[in-house]
Amino acid sequence: MALKSGECRGFGDCAPLPAAGTEQPEEVAAVLGAVIDAIRGRTAGRCSDLIQTLTGTPALRCGLETGLLDLIGRCTNQPVYRLLGAAAPPVVHVNALIGMLDAGAVQRATRAQAQGYRVLKIKMGALPPDLEIRRLRNLSARLPAGISLRLDANRAWNLPTIRYMFEALRNLPVESIEEPLHFPSPGRISRLQRTSPWPVALDESLARGGAGEYLSRPTVARVVLKPMVLGGPVAAMALARRARQQGMRAVVTTTLDSAVGRFAALHLAAAVDSGLAHGLATGGWLRTDLATGPSTRFGRMPLSSVPGLGIEMRDPGGWDRPAFFAGTPTREIQ
Repeated sequence: MALKSGECRGFGDCAPLPAAGTEQPEEVAAVLGAVIDAIRGRTAGRCSDLIQTLTGTPALRCGLETGLLDLIGRCTNQPVYRLLGAAAPPVVHVNALIGMLDAGAVQRATRAQAQGYRVLKIKMGALPPDLEIRRLRNLSARLPAGISLRLDANRAWNLPTIRYMFEALRNLPVESIEEPLHFPSPGRISRLQRTSPWPVALDESLARGGAGEYLSRPTVARVVLKPMVLGGPVAAMALARRARQQGMRAVVTTTLDSAVGRFAALHLAAAVDSGLAHGLATGGWLRTDLATGPSTRFGRMPLSSVPGLGIEMRDPGGWDRPAFFAGTPTREIQ
């Protein structure tokens, strides 16, 4: 989607993925026309206020919010990461996505470390625990020192399985464990973090309004922030600040975002500045894309001071229903 003010045009990505916690695509289609009509002719501040009322459609809100940030950045000659609070163009470290522990996992992990990635994310819980442990040990033995494993269980384990897995994983280079508990709650996950040898991270638990109960007090060491699921970069940045106040560090990741969404998540990761590797290297999942996405070199994504998202669309004239608003954009997004 595109937003336009004068000669400036900003682009946003709305990529609903219900499996990740967003609305259905049909829900976006049902309200998009009315939203476009509502923001037409409004100033940036009024558009932002309206976008923040879209609580039931986080992917749509993310697309509109990203487009507004890109537009404001282009009109005011500022990169989006500066609008979100980062001062200088940083380099963002990213993890490699290895996937599940199938027959090709060792080859993918070896290739990723040769490309300069130092953190490898592996999906757990798809296979029997004994088999996953054997394959994880085999994979770890083939990697050089300094490579760490970020394990994502996707809520696959009950408490007995967690106790077994924690004991079996102790001598492996585990960096963190994401969503291990099948039925999490703030109290249960907090008790688990106190007994875990590694940082525990929350992801799915934060979707669809669940962030409030987990961020009202210290629960885990990390939170995983997906702008497409949480309602956009500004909403995700607000959660990152709340998490930091509770002593939690944030990791920014994407779902199946286009190049536009990945650039937005990259700017957010730069503003979060948690010192952790972020999950942004997902462009390889797409056969085609709207533009060239962020480049990755030696496990890092650089950012320039180009205004807005810093992205050039391949065919911006083909965006069929841009939303227009009048007036000069504000210089800051609150």
